[in-house]
Amino acid sequence: MSRTLSLLLPVHNAQAQLEQTVLALLDVIPELTPNFEVLIIDDGSSDDTSDTAQQLVARFPQIQLIRNSHRLGMAGAVGSGVAAARGEVILLREDGTKLELAHLGRL
Repeated sequence: MSRTLSLLLPVHNAQAQLEQTVLALLDVIPELTPNFEVLIIDDGSSDDTSDTAQQLVARFPQIQLIRNSHRLGMAGAVGSGVAAARGEVILLREDGTKLELAHLGRL
């Protein structure tokens, strides 16, 4: 039995690249485990990041949206995600991470 993976994706004003990032994650994560969730943590964005995230939530049952009403910063956003995560393994994907998604399996 494989463990459940919770992937935390804290974002701020990420409307332009959010869908592309999430779709790329959804291409890679199922290769690691069939049991996963992606938590998009909108850290008080002033653009339409939450709307884009809601559209992704509606399309993919593995995705959840956590919305911080005001910006908490990286530590606060990650804390929001950890509090909501249901997985035994938690992976953090920071915005602007240099790690290529294809290398997640090597972790």
